[in-house]
Amino acid sequence: MQTKDFFKHAKLAGSIALASSLLMAGAQVQAAPWAGTQSAAVSGYEYIQVGVSNVPFGPHSWGNAGIGISNFPLLGVSARVDFEGLTNDVSGPVYHLDFPITEAPETHDELGVFSFARAGDGDVWFGEWSENGDTAVNGTTYNGRQVYYHGDNADSDVITNNLLGTQVNYNVIGINKFAENGVMEGTFTADFGALELTGYVQNVASGIKMNIGTATIGLNTAAISGNAAVFSISGVDVATGGVVNGHFFNNQDALAGIADFGAGSDYNTAFGGQAQ
Repeated sequence: MQTKDFFKHAKLAGSIALASSLLMAGAQVQAAPWAGTQSAAVSGYEYIQVGVSNVPFGPHSWGNAGIGISNFPLLGVSARVDFEGLTNDVSGPVYHLDFPITEAPETHDELGVFSFARAGDGDVWFGEWSENGDTAVNGTTYNGRQVYYHGDNADSDVITNNLLGTQVNYNVIGINKFAENGVMEGTFTADFGALELTGYVQNVASGIKMNIGTATIGLNTAAISGNAAVFSISGVDVATGGVVNGHFFNNQDALAGIADFGAGSDYNTAFGGQAQ
């Protein structure tokens, strides 16, 4: 069953029984070590939230990293489909699903435009969502755009993997208005002595670059945080002071996060990658 067909079916078959089963599923899958977040919703538009998946129909399964959309029938963002199931019939490294919301009010058959990727080999995902991607609606594109990351097996510290005092490089990709800008690529360096993460991703052809500045690695949390990300276009800084929020996963084998320049900003960028 195609992912879009599943959502259409869910609209027709939605009921209190379905709602109950999804909420019960959600209660059963919260125990794993998860980490993730999304940039703020944009007022006046549909929106997404990431979390543990609880929709077990069609190509989807519960208990994995997932995403919910506010115009999902009956349940909104509390119904979350897993990213793994969304990869059916599309290819990576950036998976792109194009169901633009073009009507006002929306038909509920339209779910928005998704561009997302996996960080490493586990259930760790990052990407962007908007109502319409690069399809112009009332003269504007990327309406309600949000970036996000979410994954399982989030590390609780950076001590147990014996990396203290070492430096590890990560092959990282970034996602920023993917349909227009393509894949951003780069290298992040984690200095587990200084507990700092530095690096950038860029797309040379598009002229865009996002540098995370110097972010802090949490010794006892494995979280990544900072407030000095910079976005540039053709060598000119167009946004500064971006807030970096991320995490290490799978014993520091992978990382994922977002650089947030403000709700709905064109410069908000999701990133993720794996140790070299």
